[in-house]
Amino acid sequence: MERLDCQKAAYLVICTIVKSHFKDVEEDMRSEFFRILLTYQRVDSALLTKTLRLLTREGRDIIPFQESIWKLLFVWLRQESTQVELLTVIINIIKHNSALIEDNTLVNLISIVCCISDEANSVETIDLSLKVLDALVRFGHVPDICLKTLISAICRTVNIEAFNAISWSILSNLLTSHTGYQGIRSLCKIIDDKKNHSAVNLLRGAVFFLSMAVWGSRRISYLQVSPVTVLPSLKRALVSRHYIIAFEVSLAIKRLVTKFQISLDVEWSMICQILTTLRCYITFSTTHGNAMNQVLKYTLDYIEDMYRDNRYTVSPELFKILEAYSHIRSPTHSSFLLEIRKEDFVPMSGDWIESLNELMTHYFIIEKRSEVRKKALDTAQAIFLEHNAYFGSPIAEHLVLNYLHKVYMDPDEVIQHKGIGFIIFVAKYVKGKVFFSIVDVLAKAITEDNINPDIRRVAISGIISIFHEIFTFPQTDKTLYLFHLFLQFVADKDSTVRRAVLGQILQLRSNKHYAVQLSDKDCCFLSCGALRTQVGRFPIPELFQALTESLKREEVQELFLATMHGISGFLTNRWIMRNVRDITDLISFLVEKLTTKSLGMGSTLEEKWGNQELGYQLLTQLLVYIDPSSYTDVAQCFCACLASAAVKREQISPAEHSVLNTCLGGLGLCSFYYEGMKSHQSHIINCLHSVMIRSPVSHTLYILEYLHFQATCFPLLVKEGVHLHQE
Repeated sequence: MERLDCQKAAYLVICTIVKSHFKDVEEDMRSEFFRILLTYQRVDSALLTKTLRLLTREGRDIIPFQESIWKLLFVWLRQESTQVELLTVIINIIKHNSALIEDNTLVNLISIVCCISDEANSVETIDLSLKVLDALVRFGHVPDICLKTLISAICRTVNIEAFNAISWSILSNLLTSHTGYQGIRSLCKIIDDKKNHSAVNLLRGAVFFLSMAVWGSRRISYLQVSPVTVLPSLKRALVSRHYIIAFEVSLAIKRLVTKFQISLDVEWSMICQILTTLRCYITFSTTHGNAMNQVLKYTLDYIEDMYRDNRYTVSPELFKILEAYSHIRSPTHSSFLLEIRKEDFVPMSGDWIESLNELMTHYFIIEKRSEVRKKALDTAQAIFLEHNAYFGSPIAEHLVLNYLHKVYMDPDEVIQHKGIGFIIFVAKYVKGKVFFSIVDVLAKAITEDNINPDIRRVAISGIISIFHEIFTFPQTDKTLYLFHLFLQFVADKDSTVRRAVLGQILQLRSNKHYAVQLSDKDCCFLSCGALRTQVGRFPIPELFQALTESLKREEVQELFLATMHGISGFLTNRWIMRNVRDITDLISFLVEKLTTKSLGMGSTLEEKWGNQELGYQLLTQLLVYIDPSSYTDVAQCFCACLASAAVKREQISPAEHSVLNTCLGGLGLCSFYYEGMKSHQSHIINCLHSVMIRSPVSHTLYILEYLHFQATCFPLLVKEGVHLHQE
C-alpha cells in the first residue's frame, strides 16, 4: 500500500475513534490527533476537514488546541472547496468559545472572512461569511482596528437583496454596542475616502446605513447623532458622480425631511447644498432617472407643503432650489413659486431688474410648458398693475422690450396670444415715450412676414382697443400715432385687418366745434379745423388720401362698399370736411371707373349696378366740395351714363333706371354750380327722350320730375335745350 493511502486510512481510523468514543478520548489523545492533522495534510481536503470537525465537535470544543487551531483554519480558508464547511465550524467556535479567541486572532479572522465575503461568487459562502461576522458581533467583540473593514464588507453585501436583512442586523448590533459612535465615524470615513469613489456598491451601502441608522425607519435610538454631522459625508458621496449613489442620497434626504421636518434647523443649509448637487442627475431619461425625479419631486413638494402650513419659512437659498426643480414638478407648484416672487417684488430696491429678469428667464424663456409660461405672464401683469402708479412704465418697458418683443413668433400659439394680450394690456396704462416702443411691437406683429394670421388680427384689435381707451386723453401724440398706424393698415393684405381698421376710422366725425368724435366720445384735445400749431390737429387730408388708395386696391366687395359708405358718411359732416382741400384724386378715380363701368368687385349684374349707383351718389355728394375745374369731367361722366342708356336697344332694367335717377340728381346739382351745363342740356334731353320711349311710364317718373325741376329753376336753359332737340 502506498504512503498516501496509508495516511488516508489512518485518518479514517481517527475519524471513527473520535466519532464513536469522543467522550472517552482524553485531551492528550485529541492533541496528538490534532498534531497529526497539522503535520500530514497531503490527503483529500474533504477528509482533513471532516477530521477537524469531528475533533472539535463541529467547533463546539477546541480545547486543548484553542491557540493552534486558528493557524490551521486561516490556511485552509484560502481553499474555496473547504470554505463552506470551515465557516460553519468557525461560527460554532465563536458561539461556544468566544472567550478563548485573542484580539490578534480576531483581527486576522475578520480580515479573512471579509475578504471571502467580498470575493465569493457563491450565495452560500457569502451567507456563511455574514453569519460569522454576525456571530462575532453578538457573541464576541470587534477590535477597533478592524471595525472599518467589517463595516465595509456589510456595506457591499447590503446591496444584495438576499443579504439585506442580515447585513442590517450586523450593523445594528454594532451600533447598539460600545462601538456605536465609532461605527458612525467609520461609515463617514468610508464615504469621505476618495479611494472608495470607484466602489459603487461600497458607497451605496455606506450611504444607506448612515441615513437609515441616524434618521431612517430603522433609526438607532441609542445613538444621539445629529443629522448635521453626517450630511457633509452624504454631500461628498456625490463627488463620485455615480447615479445610483445620487439616488440613494436623494432617498436619504427624503427620509430626513419627511420624518424630522419640524426639528431641522441648521441642517437646511446642507440639505440645500445636496439638493443643488442632485439637480444634475434629473436629466436622465432612463427608468432610474424617472425614479429619482419622483423622489426629488416628493421631497420638494413636502417642503413646499410645510411652507403652506406655516411650519417652515422658505429661505432664499431653498427658494432657488425649488425654482431649479420647477421644470420636473407640476405647473401648480410653479404657480406657488410665482406667487412668492410677486409678493417679494419691490421695485424700490436696487435689484428689482434682476428679480424681474430671473422671473422671466426661468419661467418664460427656459420653461417650455404653456401653463407655466402663461402663469409667468399673469404674474408679470399683476406686478405691473400693482406698481403701475410709480413704476409701471419702467417695468413694462423692461418686460416688453426684453422678453416679449418677438412673442408673436413664439413656437407656442397659446403664448403668442397671451403675450400679445399682455402687451395690449400694459400699453393702455404706460406713460411717456415707452408707449410708442410698446405699440411698435404690436405693429410689427401685423407688418412682419410669416406671422400667424390670428395673431395679426389680435394685434390690430388690440391697437383699436388702445385707441378707444386713450382717445379722450390729453396726450394727443399717442392718439395721433395710433391713427397713423391705422392709415398704414388700410391697405393691409389681410382682409380681416382691413375690415377692423376701416370699421374704426369710418366712425370718426366732428362736432360743430371741430372737436373729433369717435362713436359717442368727444375729444376736446383733437381738432379737425385749422390750428396755429400742428399739435392736436387731426390728419383728415391723410385720411381721405388713404381711403382713396384703399378704394383703388380693394378686391373684397364687402370692404369696397364699406369704404364707399364711409366716405359718404364723412361728406355729410361739413365740419370734418372743412379741412379737406384736395379730393381731385378721388374724383378722378370715380369718374374713370364709372365711365368704364368697372367700379367695385361685383360678381353679379345686380351688384355691378349697385356699385354704379353708389359711385354716382358719392360723386353727387362731392359736387359741393370739388374745385370748379373738375365740374366738366363730372358732368361728362353723368352724361356718359345717360348716353349709354339711350343707345341701348333692349328694354332698360329697373336697376339701371335707379342708376339713371341718381345721375339725373347729380346733373340737377351741377346746374347750380356749373355754368357749362348749357352746352350739355340738348344732349341730356335727347338721351332722356330715347330712354322714355323704350320704358314704361311708371319707370320714368323720375325723368319727368327732373324736367319739372329744370323747367322751374332754369326755364331758359330748358327752353333752349328743347329747341335744340326739336331742330
